[in-house]
Amino acid sequence: MATGACRCGQVSFTTASEPVRCGICHCMDCRARSGAPFIVFVIFPLAAVTIRGARRPVPSASGVREACATCGSMVCWIDDQTGEIELYAGLFSAPGLFKPEYEVWTLRREPWLPALQLAQYPRDRPKR
Repeated sequence: MATGACRCGQVSFTTASEPVRCGICHCMDCRARSGAPFIVFVIFPLAAVTIRGARRPVPSASGVREACATCGSMVCWIDDQTGEIELYAGLFSAPGLFKPEYEVWTLRREPWLPALQLAQYPRDRPKR
């Protein structure tokens, strides 16, 4: 079980299972939403995550993104087709809980950022 919260602490979450997977995304959408050159995300079954606190929806091309209604921190992305939820690794209470297994949208990776020794996908990861 892992826990986490947004910057102000008004939104918190608890996970009740191990993650399905963990990855790094360099896509323009994630970059724009985070203000960083990439994000690290951890995916769980939606039923295994409890989120508490007021959240607001954030427009998204697919799925549902949610941010803290108070501080605006991006909290999650819910894939309504797979029943999975993506939590952002920087929100977890303890560092080092999860290790990324792959990178997606590597064609958007900053040229100064070296590739990691992970599976690499120029665009999205293939569906399994």
